[in-house]
Amino acid sequence: MDDSCEYNSGPITREEEEVGYFFEESKANEIGDETLYSYSRWELFPDGTFTCNTQRSWESWDIPEEGIFERSRYEELVNQMKELKTDWIDELTYIPDDEYFHEGLATFYKCGKWGFIDKKGIVVIPCIFDSAGDFSEGFAGIKRNEKWGFVDNTGREVISCIYDDGGNFHEGFAGVKRNEKWGFVDNTGREVIPCIYDHVRYFYEGLAEVERNEKWGFVDNTGREVIPCQYVRTMHFQEGKAQVNENDTQDRFSFARSWIYIDKTGRRIIEKKTENDSVSQKISNPDDDLPF
Repeated sequence: MDDSCEYNSGPITREEEEVGYFFEESKANEIGDETLYSYSRWELFPDGTFTCNTQRSWESWDIPEEGIFERSRYEELVNQMKELKTDWIDELTYIPDDEYFHEGLATFYKCGKWGFIDKKGIVVIPCIFDSAGDFSEGFAGIKRNEKWGFVDNTGREVISCIYDDGGNFHEGFAGVKRNEKWGFVDNTGREVIPCIYDHVRYFYEGLAEVERNEKWGFVDNTGREVIPCQYVRTMHFQEGKAQVNENDTQDRFSFARSWIYIDKTGRRIIEKKTENDSVSQKISNPDDDLPF
């Protein structure tokens, strides 16, 4: 395979004033009888912003159109670009899209580690973790030395990294996994519900779905199993009632007709749902909510 590159670089000027610096790379790859062309252009500005556009012969995309990098690195990056070095790209700090921010912070990856960045491009929590989850209720899961714990929005490790896995906080509790079983911790790190369940889901209206021996039930925030693990499928509580299913039939319509409503004591409050209503409801999966 023949790989050839052409480079172009220089100042960005507006009304004869130098306002930034650009670096372009064109590449032609000969693969058999075919030639694959690619083109990249980076524009860097002293205020810390940059733009990037990359295209290939069969597709095109923007990655991302706007971002930020550490301003102290500007001159050094420009000098690297002038010398036609390409490893400078790893020094850039991308600002993710809004959808990736949770409670003002987004996970950020650099030099093989994870941290958190704000919308101004400032690294608020250094990249020192092996992995990281999203912030929820003031806490985020972080992984270090193959174990999970939680930090607050200052980066303080409020719950030690002693768990094999975990989920986000919801209603003041987060699912955690240890020795292949799941339980819950509160926001002080206290294990309020021991790790004895095969799967758990988030708390809703003070109750969480838990699974043991392939059957589902509900626990309250003290760990009391208020509704025994006796159902094949469950959905979380909403407005004081939850849907449950005792039937493990493979017949789609029989399975749909077997959904019922229960209250928070486990008492049936609607004997059966109509077939259409039941079929239209989403049946949650044990892996939908947890782990990270």
